[in-house]
Amino acid sequence: MTAVDAVGLPTSPRKTLSRFRSICGVIGRQKFSILQDDIKLVPAAEKDIAWLTFKESFDYPAEHEDHLRRAAFKVMGNAWKNFKTKLVGEFVYNPANPDP
Repeated sequence: MTAVDAVGLPTSPRKTLSRFRSICGVIGRQKFSILQDDIKLVPAAEKDIAWLTFKESFDYPAEHEDHLRRAAFKVMGNAWKNFKTKLVGEFVYNPANPDP
């Protein structure tokens, strides 16, 4: 990753944005507990582990780390929320599965 926009999303090389979103989604689903009600309630230790995992996957300009971290956690949080919603739909509100 060589450039980051003002929001913190990678802009070059071009393929990096899709890889960024994919990796952030995987990290968000794997590293954050589904037992939390809101992403803001996820402990800082879990977020730090997620950030270290992210840093292993990308090389980026150090001066953009704050913006990049904010954007990464936004994408991770959305992936985590969508994953929880999918689980509730499949296992809680599914009429084909009357007793979970």
